[in-house]
Amino acid sequence: MDELKQLLKINKLKATPIRLAILDFIKNSSTPLNELDLRSLLNKSFKNKMTKSTLYREFKTLSQLSLIKELVFKDGIRRYEFGNHHCHHLICSNCSTVTHLVLEKDLEKLEAKIKRNTNFKISFHTLEFYGLCPSCSL
Repeated sequence: MDELKQLLKINKLKATPIRLAILDFIKNSSTPLNELDLRSLLNKSFKNKMTKSTLYREFKTLSQLSLIKELVFKDGIRRYEFGNHHCHHLICSNCSTVTHLVLEKDLEKLEAKIKRNTNFKISFHTLEFYGLCPSCSL
């Protein structure tokens, strides 16, 4: 929690209990969390005092400072993950479960090759794989 407090201080934000909790839940989640998941977790911690508007204001503030990253896949659900690191995902078309996918450095080499061969100035890329998770493919 001290690390999160320091992160907020560096970004000139107060380390409010709600901000710390949002960052802590997102940071310690193995998968990106959506608004409903986060509101449920926060309401348990703050005894149902978490409003949608408060949560969305915090999402906006933390996203603008790149403390969290907003993800929207083709299902239209907004999800949040910690930091602004580049990540790829596996997405279940049935249950919408999202899993982080770690790729080797070969993708960076491919992106560099595309830049070189096309003279296209790539600002970012996304890579998501859609299919069925192990639970849904039974």
